[in-house]
Formats: sequence, C-alpha cells, structure tokens
Amino acid sequence: MSQIIAFTNDTQSYTIFYQQLAEEFHRVFFILSAEYYADGMQAAQILTLALPNVVPLNVRDSLLRHLIQDINNKGNHYNLAVELVSLITYPSYGYMFNNPYENVTTMWELWDVPMKGPGMDLRNHNMFTSIGA
Repeated sequence: MSQIIAFTNDTQSYTIFYQQLAEEFHRVFFILSAEYYADGMQAAQILTLALPNVVPLNVRDSLLRHLIQDINNKGNHYNLAVELVSLITYPSYGYMFNNPYENVTTMWELWDVPMKGPGMDLRNHNMFTSIGA
C-alpha cells in the first residue's frame, strides 16, 4: 500500500511489521497438536491460507489436508454451502443485497434489519462476511 500511495520510504518498515504480525498470528492461533488454526473450523483455515506469508511452508500441506478431510468428513457438501450462500430469500446473505427495503453494500449487524425500524442505524459489519463451517 505504501508503494501505491507513493510513501516508498515506509515500505520496508511496513513489510517488516507485517511479517512480525504474521509470525505472531501463527504463534498464537496455530494449534500444533491438531495442525490447524483457532477452533479448526473451515473458515479459519481458509482465511488464514489466504493471508500472504502467514502459514509457514512446513505447515501448509498439513493444514490443507486437515481442511480437505474436514470437508469430506462433513459429507463433501461444498456445493451446498455455495448454494446456501447464494440464496436471496430471507434470511440470507443475498437477501441483504437484494430485498424490497434497502439494497446494501456491506453486511448488516442483524439478520432482521428491515423489521427493526429506524433504530438499527449501523449496517457496516464486515466481520460477519466470512462463513464458518
């Protein structure tokens, strides 16, 4: 980001800081005995794998094996997950973006926002955008 906004003098310090955070994240959240992150849920593994330089190379294969095994153990229903996430009927993620009340650009705090009235002001809850399995 520092390169994009022409703060190139800061690039090295931000890169070092990111790597420190990545190592700390791995140290705190990786469960060595189980070979997965956090609670082992699929979302935690997928999101961690998506972060650059967080998962050490010597852990990556075992983490992927855990993720695939968990998907298979739960019936290999990856297609059902995509189908559920793609719904536009209430209640669903798609409904938040395709409904007769208000079409949004971010996630609601509550599933029933249209029924809450004007008291429900904040509709920017990006922490709800990942789906646990």
